[in-house]
Amino acid sequence: MPMPMRGVRSEGKRNSVFSIDGDLGSRYIRRVRAAPSFSIFFPMYNEQDNIAATLRQTVAMMPSLGFADYEILVVDDGSKDGSAEVVRRFMQDNPRIRLVQHPKNLGYGAALRTGFQSARGDVVFYTDSDLPVDLSVVADALPHALQSDVLIGYRLQRFDTPRRAIYSRVYNLLVRTLFGVRVRDVNFSFKFVHRRVLDAVHLTASSVFIDGQLLAEAHRLGFQIAEVPIEYHPRVIGSSSFNSLRAAWVTLVEILLHRFSPQSLQQIEPPPVESRPEADSPLTRPDPSESESFSVQAQTQTQLPPRPDVDSSVTRAS
Repeated sequence: MPMPMRGVRSEGKRNSVFSIDGDLGSRYIRRVRAAPSFSIFFPMYNEQDNIAATLRQTVAMMPSLGFADYEILVVDDGSKDGSAEVVRRFMQDNPRIRLVQHPKNLGYGAALRTGFQSARGDVVFYTDSDLPVDLSVVADALPHALQSDVLIGYRLQRFDTPRRAIYSRVYNLLVRTLFGVRVRDVNFSFKFVHRRVLDAVHLTASSVFIDGQLLAEAHRLGFQIAEVPIEYHPRVIGSSSFNSLRAAWVTLVEILLHRFSPQSLQQIEPPPVESRPEADSPLTRPDPSESESFSVQAQTQTQLPPRPDVDSSVTRAS
């Protein structure tokens, strides 16, 4: 069952309190018809057993959000298990689905950066391809996302192993202390980010620090970050690669480099390529004279309008 959206806490340079008024729903409908677009994307690595169910749920959920233009993007980080073929089968029936691939496994941070660069929507949402949330909560969270620059979810119950619980506590403490990002759950993969934020931040992390780097950069630039409580569904198929000591060490190194020597985190990577469906997607496509595989370029988008009615107040605090 989806979680009701309770009070939303946010932090940023401004300190204000506001409530969603009764006219928000009608104002949203008028402005959504004016042409905003929405992207949802999933970083994927060897998720053959999960990605089909994820895409089915996403295809069923997306029309309920009220956007005339939307896309579903999968970023394949060099999978070797046939995950990409599963996505291509869905693309044959749905031109809104896109697949962008790395020629080899480059890491979670690179997959998120490719997703941000490839997404064409005015607002971008991402979560993991093993679907750690019921996607119906996207519709509940969206009104709050449209009132903030960045909206992130925090897990009401984490289901962490003892080792991962220690990693998470240390990680969240480091991000809070070194970058001033005061949120409950830095790395939970439930985030809405406006195009204006993605156009302003400079992301370089290749590890799971990419989530922290996104929030650190957004905070540094004065964007407002809000939080909503989310019911988390732990992975039931496959295993996570984020629990290893090596992953923790690489993440720690990137945190320290970003804080004390950010220029050393510049990445030089092979460009991702996109699998082109036969029909164009409803969102803007590159020039059709380009080759079947092409390097993905970021595109500047317009600002997203606010949307519907919810039954809770939203509190913003620094």
